[in-house]
Amino acid sequence: MLQQFVKSLTDDRPTFVRRHDDNWVDRLNSRATVILLVAYAVLIGLAQWVRKPISCWFPKNFDIIHREYLHAHCWVSPFYYLPYTEEIPKIEEDNKRRLILYYQWIPWIFMTQAMLFWLPSAIWHWLSERSSLNTEIILDMSQKLNSTKKLDKKEQRLELLTKYFDYFLTQKEDIAIREKYPSGRWLVLSYLFIKMLYITNILFQVWVLGLLLKTDYRKHLINYLNYHYDVNTTADGQVWNSPIFPRIAFCDYLIRDLGNKRRYTAQCVLPLNIYLERMYMILWFWIALLLMLTTADLVIWMLRVIIRADRLHFIWNQLGEASQVSCEEIDERMTSSFLDHYLRQDGGFVLRLIAQNTSAMTSADITGRLYLIWKSRHLNDVIEEVGEI
Repeated sequence: MLQQFVKSLTDDRPTFVRRHDDNWVDRLNSRATVILLVAYAVLIGLAQWVRKPISCWFPKNFDIIHREYLHAHCWVSPFYYLPYTEEIPKIEEDNKRRLILYYQWIPWIFMTQAMLFWLPSAIWHWLSERSSLNTEIILDMSQKLNSTKKLDKKEQRLELLTKYFDYFLTQKEDIAIREKYPSGRWLVLSYLFIKMLYITNILFQVWVLGLLLKTDYRKHLINYLNYHYDVNTTADGQVWNSPIFPRIAFCDYLIRDLGNKRRYTAQCVLPLNIYLERMYMILWFWIALLLMLTTADLVIWMLRVIIRADRLHFIWNQLGEASQVSCEEIDERMTSSFLDHYLRQDGGFVLRLIAQNTSAMTSADITGRLYLIWKSRHLNDVIEEVGEI
């Protein structure tokens, strides 16, 4: 899975940034958020490597070797936060320690979050490739058609695309998925499932971050804003030391000396938390925005699937803008039959994706050419039936 994720960032095929078989809300989840989280992981990873991620204060009688050892010990051991008003807890008082479990693992946490945001997109590509309509190929061909300037080349690509589209729309029961979903809804149902998966991922990440950071981030955000916009606290020079992203933490360690155990407590500065706090503030706002946008987008697509009049209106508008279809050729009964018996749910869905990822003229030309292909075949069938009578 990790290898496939890394490959999607660097592959020359139309994947990751170059794929267009989804809409802009999906790309905010699977691309923009992934880029943001990977950038976070790289920045924090470099910061941990270039500078000291932890700096601890020790008793003055410790020599350099002792200090290096204890720095390493504190780095691999959990820190804990303690307000200045409280006494250092005893060894057996573990419940009084607010452990900081994330600090050493932040780059890996960011990368894991990035993979989780990328995963629904990978599942969608896997599902769409197993449909009779391969959205990756059709959308890629539509993008090339949209960018073509020469008329003869454009006509050639339009002809090739519509023949490819028509071939998969007219396949019969030789495909297992078509047998299972004879109404042509495999792609639509898969896409709605992916939308739900995006929302589930967002809610899951919010829940996991709450467990990891041991906080209600909304309360932390309110406290953070109250502090930084309170004139009295900023004027007095008080230092903001959050219990979630503390600048100062403590580390306990035991040293065996001639059969005795000596307990020491080091006070450590965690400089990266200055940046981590702001990074997660940005991420929290971003995730909240993603949740609203993805939920609204899911509702819109569900309504498009349920309401037939909306799908018919879309096809009607596309045919009205198509250059190769005259107004006399657009018949309400024929258009309804074109939608219900030829395009069906999946064909109409792919045309919507084309309209959202290319220009209105390109999607209208594709729809119009498909309409003419279907109408010609339909009239031939009628003529054959009349001849048999």
